Amino acid sequence: MEKHSLSNPQSRYPHSAIHRVLHSRRTIFVDALLCCDRHEGTSVIKLIKLARFLGHRLCKSFVASSRARVRFAHNDERFGLKLLVKQTTLATTAETSGVGLHTAVPVKVRLAPAPPDTGYVFIRTDLGGFEIPANVEWVAHCSYATTLMRTGVMLSTVEHLLAALRGGGVDNAFIEVDNLEIPIMDGSAEAFTEMIERAGVVEQAVARRSLMVREKVEIVQGDRRISIEPADSYEIDCLIDFPHPMIGVQQFRICVTNGTFGRKIAAARTFGFTEEIEALRRANLIRGGSLDNAIVLTPDGMLNETTLRFEDEFVRHKILDIIGDLALLGMPILGRVVAHKSGHILHAALMTKLLRQRTAWEIVDANGNSESRSMKTQENELLHSGF
Repeated sequence: MEKHSLSNPQSRYPHSAIHRVLHSRRTIFVDALLCCDRHEGTSVIKLIKLARFLGHRLCKSFVASSRARVRFAHNDERFGLKLLVKQTTLATTAETSGVGLHTAVPVKVRLAPAPPDTGYVFIRTDLGGFEIPANVEWVAHCSYATTLMRTGVMLSTVEHLLAALRGGGVDNAFIEVDNLEIPIMDGSAEAFTEMIERAGVVEQAVARRSLMVREKVEIVQGDRRISIEPADSYEIDCLIDFPHPMIGVQQFRICVTNGTFGRKIAAARTFGFTEEIEALRRANLIRGGSLDNAIVLTPDGMLNETTLRFEDEFVRHKILDIIGDLALLGMPILGRVVAHKSGHILHAALMTKLLRQRTAWEIVDANGNSESRSMKTQENELLHSGF
């Protein structure tokens, strides 16, 4: 194999971190450096553009922990463009157990493989296998946690587990639960991420589809706001501002791709303030809360004897919540989320407004091409099924 130069592809694709092209008679390989300081990963759409620029068909990607090798193959007759990116599910089952943060009830969770186009479906095994699709249609309330309810059957605090699934690159999964709240574990998504790692993730025979944002949509409530706008990868820019010496103003940006969730977000724990505890307990909330599953802040410090896992753990946890809540859109997202002092209520409002604004999004295939179905049909797909 020998190196072939391009007409400065980095100038045309400045964020893709392409650093060389290797050529053989029938195949072109492009090495894309991932996880660089400037950009968290090479987006699929930019690689598609590079493939189109080269005039080759993008056949399959091979992703390692810090490097991606993308194979462009062609035949001698003509060139096309086809990106084979498949949906994924779990290779096998995995289980864990814990207590609910707000209910204090013991609960077991079992993750299981699901067929293509399922999305995420919660199954209440204590209620005869009653199913609640993880979809914004079933959001009941968002006070201190995201709660789903379908025909009177409730499931609370779903956001951390959903964040682990979406951040872990799992498209389809059954989530069996034997009580009315997902366990809080240590207050982060790390235990759920470890479950997914134990189970393994496998490709399925059906191509992945994504929700691509076409127009900016924004929700503003006083000094709090959140928006989603067009981008060719899933990016989140979050800012929080708390008048506390351990927090203050914190901002974090991430491209949710190639393991960044597991490395940078999953371990960030939920947090609360001592002055709010009594009011929350009077409202029958945080009955299962403890120093083992939350960072508890005093006026000038924290009660926990452990140190922070990240200097900016607080804003990272807010990003965890955003990923988990927006997983209720039902499929991978191609768009940039910008959040300023947002929370579960704003997240739900953003999803609802986005879906109602039918020109603001569309479902695209793995090549970034819009699927040939009406906007109404696409909306119904998002509202009533995983895909």
